[in-house]
Amino acid sequence: MKINGPKFLLILTCFLYTTFNYSQQFNKEAKPLFEILAVAEKQFKITFTYANKVIEGVKIAPYPENLNLEETLNYLEKNTPLTFTFSTKTNILISSQNEAGIICGYLLDFNSMQPVEGAFISVLNTNINKESNSNGYFKIDLAEANKVLEISHISYPTIYINVADFLKNNKC
Repeated sequence: MKINGPKFLLILTCFLYTTFNYSQQFNKEAKPLFEILAVAEKQFKITFTYANKVIEGVKIAPYPENLNLEETLNYLEKNTPLTFTFSTKTNILISSQNEAGIICGYLLDFNSMQPVEGAFISVLNTNINKESNSNGYFKIDLAEANKVLEISHISYPTIYINVADFLKNNKC
């Protein structure tokens, strides 16, 4: 059987289309979340903050390339058991979605080990906040694990911590 030019081009086009289509489907297979996050960090010029334990074992299909940052975060939240919270304009904290609980602790100066009185502890994006007492102690009721704590004091840099980290080691 002799194949002329137009038939050959048609067969070649069909073959290439099928191969391209298959390779696109292949690229949509689930990948480790840390790979997806690395792509998003480069694409949107942001950083993610997380404990390796939080994203360990999480796999997800890559998000569509045409999504903006907000849509990408919604996609990630919808397809993972995680929550993504902005701590700054360019930093996003990743935490597990768990139930609410009570968190408490003592704030101590790292060098002197003296209590830090008057530190402001707040749960980001909520109205929940407390101030550390003269012993550096604070207690917050019903803090959701998928939220982020902001701890600030005039004499120290502000820090951000996942509530889930407190709940794991909770001794209240």
